[in-house]
Amino acid sequence: GQVKGLRVGMTKAEWTKTGLIGRDKQREAACEGTYWTWRDKAMAKSSDLVIDDMGTIAAIGVTGKDLSTEKGIHVGSTYAELTKAYGAQLAPISHNDYGSAMTSIKQGQDWLGFAFDVEDAKPTPTSKIVMMEVTHGQKPWLLRDGC
Repeated sequence: GQVKGLRVGMTKAEWTKTGLIGRDKQREAACEGTYWTWRDKAMAKSSDLVIDDMGTIAAIGVTGKDLSTEKGIHVGSTYAELTKAYGAQLAPISHNDYGSAMTSIKQGQDWLGFAFDVEDAKPTPTSKIVMMEVTHGQKPWLLRDGC
């Protein structure tokens, strides 16, 4: 899984060379630890990075409508549009730890997950995607909290 030149699984040595990531000073002021974000302000507003303790990009989450999959699916697309685009590739609907409905696609070790605007229920055809997440080697979490 890749978003705008960053690939999930990249090591700190690899992503440092891209110049795309910088320290997230605002988040560090509010939360304990070291945090990273996109240097590009538009990317920082529409997506986030999860970097593990070893410095490897573990996930890239997308909450803005300006990024889409190769089949045109983006935050704001409906469950009907997603099923039309990906059909049988989609995993059965499950729920994250906060109860949000989610599904995903797995290609080799790469995952692409989709969370919906419904909790504790199956999405309807008009349910909207509120987050997408790219991971490698593990199913997407599709949730974020304050820190």
